[in-house]
Amino acid sequence: MLLLLFLGGTAVTLIPGVYLAVKDTPELSNFGALIASGSAKVLPGLTNLASTLHLPGTAGSTITPTASGKAPDPGPVVAPKSKESKQQNTASQVRIVDQAVATLNQQLEKDPRNPTLHNRLGIIYAELGEMDEAEAQFRQAVLLSKANIQELLAAVEQAKISGDLNQAGQLTVSISAMRLELSSAHSNLARVFEKLGDNRKVVSQLDELNRDVTIGGGLSHTQDSNKGEKLRPEVVKGLARAGAQMQIGRFSEAIRELNVVLSVEPDLVAAHEALGQAAMATNNYYLAEQELKKCLSLQPKASTYAMLGNIYQQRGKLKEASQAYVSALALNGGDANTAFNLGNIYATQSNNGKAIDAYKRALAANPQMAAAQNNIASIYTSIGQYQKAIEHFEKAIALAPTMGSARYGMGLALYHQGDYINAGKEFKQAIALDPSLTDAQLKAQECYRKAGLAHTQSKTTVNF
Repeated sequence: MLLLLFLGGTAVTLIPGVYLAVKDTPELSNFGALIASGSAKVLPGLTNLASTLHLPGTAGSTITPTASGKAPDPGPVVAPKSKESKQQNTASQVRIVDQAVATLNQQLEKDPRNPTLHNRLGIIYAELGEMDEAEAQFRQAVLLSKANIQELLAAVEQAKISGDLNQAGQLTVSISAMRLELSSAHSNLARVFEKLGDNRKVVSQLDELNRDVTIGGGLSHTQDSNKGEKLRPEVVKGLARAGAQMQIGRFSEAIRELNVVLSVEPDLVAAHEALGQAAMATNNYYLAEQELKKCLSLQPKASTYAMLGNIYQQRGKLKEASQAYVSALALNGGDANTAFNLGNIYATQSNNGKAIDAYKRALAANPQMAAAQNNIASIYTSIGQYQKAIEHFEKAIALAPTMGSARYGMGLALYHQGDYINAGKEFKQAIALDPSLTDAQLKAQECYRKAGLAHTQSKTTVNF
């Protein structure tokens, strides 16, 4: 729905004497905090908007009685303010809000393509109850975010072509921030429509979010995929509330909301999938596994199989993980990340032929995947096919010149061919790019000694 968790492969592939690159992804234990902190930064005042729209667990909710059945002690009694005092306070609040709106409008004049400013302005209007103005601002935030993302993606591709991976990395961070803006704008629109009682537009907005910010498959559907029946209004609202809670990092509350939805619609695929993803965010792999299995029993989907494979891989169940990945690829053969993850599993099992085939399948789907080239090369090194290894390391380095593990692997392949001078140079570059590759320094010194011995008679100075 509002938050779809995608996990790249994180299982470390071990081949003796060879470093394999592994696709890096945030640890699940930190993912929820990352999303929550990002939402709080981009959406100041979100809690107040949630209160306006009556989301559970936020300011403005009904006071919960204590165990004794009595309402909590409200504290000391304060004398009511006079009518004149209330009027003065109201006037002050109006001036404050007017000033905030004027400030944001001034900033928009200077930076009209900034979706953050439109999101903030929309939140103020929503808190004031001016839903038409809020809707207009959030829609503008959606349009600007999508346009900015397209421009950034083009810039990333250009940076890759020029070999500036540092710039590409910085641009990718900007894309992530812009996608969070886009997600926030869609979410806020859905909550405005919920406040207005327009459930059709709520679901439509969630569907737009899933199309615009794809991380692992869709969550929101206007119909139950098995029955083809329209969802009841209370179910739609429950899904919207759960999605909003997930967006701001309140995964436990989202889980409770989704359980309520499932008590009404026990076979609703969208709710089971959302519950599985919320469970991932809280490291509850058992619950995530059960919910994703339920999804698959109701509606087999490639993205669900891929997520289930990641859960198995996280838990060390490599046989089950590989089976899930194979099922995912049978439904979507163009999923480069799933093919790469499958290759990692085969590599850890020393099933080199299948591992290379899986990595090549990943490259067919994404020719820019340097890690797949690196891992193919590493396998060839491990089985003594050093020339093939060098060819693939060259491709990996061309795609990612700053990949320390590829430089190290190239050094090993050259070392085994007796090219100690060039091997030493590669080891030196590897340690410069990745200081954690401490073995590269030892290998470089060994290459220096062997190259020096080979050139003793000619008295040639060997420099790396």
